[in-house]
Parts: sequence; structure tokens; C-alpha cells
Amino acid sequence: MDHFILALEVRRIPSGFGLKKLGGDLWETRMDLAIRVLFEWQKNAVTFLFGGNHNEIQKFLKHYL
Repeated sequence: MDHFILALEVRRIPSGFGLKKLGGDLWETRMDLAIRVLFEWQKNAVTFLFGGNHNEIQKFLKHYL
């Protein structure tokens, strides 16, 4: 996570982070093959919303969106 936050700060996201825009300000990244993290990326702020496996992320998104 520390490496990801540093990458956001310098605005250089390596392709290995598996960054994916889900819509609007909502993004997803993979920490490894099993764990994903959802966050909102706005101009001057990143708000981490949820972390979990694929199924947990899908369940969270059903209630969040």
C-alpha cells in the first residue's frame, strides 16, 4: 500500500498495480492476485473505501453504487 500511495503522489502508476477505473472518481487496484482495494481518486485527495477479494468487492459495490 505504501508503494501505491507514493505512486499516486508522484502521479506515476506502474502497470503492475492493476489500476482500473470503475466510473466517475471510483477506482480499483490489486494488491496481489486475491486482494483488491477500492478508492475514490479526486483532484487533491484519495479516499480508500474498501479492501477484499473479488466477491467481497462486488458485494460492496452493489450497496455503494
